Order: sequence, then C-alpha cells, then structure tokens
Amino acid sequence: NRNVLINGDMVISQRGTSQTGVSHSSLYAEAPDRWYFETTNNAVWHLLQKQTTEADGATRKWYGIECTTPDFAVPANSCTRLSQKIEGVKLVDLLKGSVDAKKLQLSFLVKSNRAGFRAIAELVDNQNMLHITKSFVIDQADTPIKVNIKIPEEFGYSIEPNEDTAFTLYFWLSAGSDFTTYDRHTSWAPLINGYRAKDVWNLAAAVNSYMYFTDVQLEVGEEATTFERLSPGENLRLCRRYYETLEKSVFAVGSGVSDVVAIPGLYLENKRVYPTLTLNNIYLYGVTVLETFPIVQGTDNKDEMPSIFITVDDDATPQNAYYGFINYEADSEL
Repeated sequence: NRNVLINGDMVISQRGTSQTGVSHSSLYAEAPDRWYFETTNNAVWHLLQKQTTEADGATRKWYGIECTTPDFAVPANSCTRLSQKIEGVKLVDLLKGSVDAKKLQLSFLVKSNRAGFRAIAELVDNQNMLHITKSFVIDQADTPIKVNIKIPEEFGYSIEPNEDTAFTLYFWLSAGSDFTTYDRHTSWAPLINGYRAKDVWNLAAAVNSYMYFTDVQLEVGEEATTFERLSPGENLRLCRRYYETLEKSVFAVGSGVSDVVAIPGLYLENKRVYPTLTLNNIYLYGVTVLETFPIVQGTDNKDEMPSIFITVDDDATPQNAYYGFINYEADSEL
C-alpha cells in the first residue's frame, strides 16, 4: 500500500464509536482503530468516530476530539495529542540512511470550529531518536481543510525493518512549556522535548472546541497523491493485525465434577506479535462458571492460537450438555 498509515480514513472502529469523560488518559479509545490519544491536563474530552455530510455532498468519517470541560492552564509537562505508530517493516521503501533515501509526503483533512488555531504535526524516528515538525493552521472554522506537508530525506540513520515501532506520527493539540521552550526543529534533528511543539495553541481553552481528522496519508514520494481508499474489508484486515474483538461458540458435556474446559482461540488475522487476551463476556447455559483465564500454549509464536480456559461447576447436572459463547479481545498494538 502507498499509505504506510492504517485506517487513515477512520472507517474502522472495532472498540466502539464514542467514549466520553476522557481525562488524564493515554489510550486506544472507543474511536477509530490504530489511533492513540493522550491527554495529561484537567480537560475532559469526548472521543468518537464522527460522521459528517459536507456542503459538497461528501460523507466522511473522522477521528473526533471534542472538549466537553475546558482547562485554560497548560502545566509544564502536559500535552494533548493524537498519534499512530508505524512498524519498521512498513518503511523499507523509504531507504532511510542511504544515499538513495527518499522524501515522505504527509497529507490529511482537518476540521475545527477554532478559526486561526495552530497545531503541530510531528514525525518521530523512534529507532534513532530523531524528529521533524511542521505547523498547520485552521484557516476557516467548520470547514474541511486539506493539509500537505513535505518531509525531506534523511541520509544519516537507517531503519531496521522489524515489527517494532520505527516512526510515530503525532498531532499536537496542546503542550506545556516542557515541549515549547525552544523554536521547533523543522528539519530532521535529535529528539529533544523542548523543541517539539512551540506555537501550538490549546484546544482545551474553550468548551465545545473540536478537532476532526480524516484521510491521513503518509507516503514515500516527491509529491502527495490522492488518498489511497481501501475497501472496508481490506482496511479491517489491516487493523486486525494489531487488535480484534472475537466471539466464539461453546458446546461441551459435563463430567459430574468441576471441569477445566479449554476453548481454542480464533484469530481472523494473524497478529503483529503474540497478543494479550482480555475476556470481556462469557455466557454459558446449564453450568456455573467458577473461573476464566487465558493460557499461552507453550510458545510465544505470534501465529499460534491461544486458548481460553474455563473452570466450570457442573456437579448438579452431571453429564448434561452446556453451551453458550465467549467474547474476548486479542491485542498486539504497538
């Protein structure tokens, strides 16, 4: 794919489509997949998958960030930002650190009711602790604005093509003095906090302030191209490499004593690394559930399916069948 980011059009939202009351948090929210929100001040936020129909008739989905309780003060070590981490294997074509290193193009649509608002886009090379920043401004309130940012070649340091974080794209929406002391680095330079976000405004300075992002694309090349729009199925498949929510049917026959029943897991897509399992709900009929726990089956092979183990008490109904389903998450986010 041309776009090294995933779900830049904000179509996939597996965890949910709206989360209120977010404050002092760093999380993958109930909002579009693969995008990570951080806020460390006292403002309260509503994060959501926002759908709009624009004046030109276009229907879009956005990562929505809405301030429901403002915070006019910005403590020195605080920030509000949205980010996506990128694996090294997705950056092979960049040829970073070689004489043939290539440029990157960042493009996106942004919309806000804060005319004049200045935000910061930052690209961090996590492997080599370098970064580059560019600012962008909301020229007109409540109107989608297209932003194109050129990112120059970097010849000095290569990227390992592995499954760990190589780059992180940040959108800064507020920052304290720890991040704004010095003029920002607008070309590749060592990553130092004080040079990251000077001139950013504070999105939390007014109640009902909002910022929406969509069609976010980061690509190798001399010029930005039109957004690479994937089918919903392909987009979902890419998101599931990092996270998916699953439901599995259960059917077993009781032995007349307390049993530990192994329910083989199921991936719809193989994971980036061996995932963390979280059991959300279990519904079994004809038996009492005493305990549930995930077990790794002897290996950390990322492609091996885990099992959910359930301790059940079927003493009262020996030899009876019990059935139902379990709902769980498999998480291998960066």
